[in-house]
Amino acid sequence: MRSMDKKLLVGAAAGALLFAGAAKAETDTVNIAQQFGLLYVPLHVVMDQKLVEKHAKKAGIPVPKMKMFK
Repeated sequence: MRSMDKKLLVGAAAGALLFAGAAKAETDTVNIAQQFGLLYVPLHVVMDQKLVEKHAKKAGIPVPKMKMFK
């Protein structure tokens, strides 16, 4: 790698770490758009079995409200 490429890579990594900490936000509602197709089957399983609620309780965090848009 050239010196300029290394500096750019290190700068990008530092910027990503800097903004990763600032991107924390809390919400009590999760909005999900309903989609159809095989790629969305895992999402339908998560919603059907209420896995978000289950794991939120297990982690000791407040259970979010789930809104499914059709």
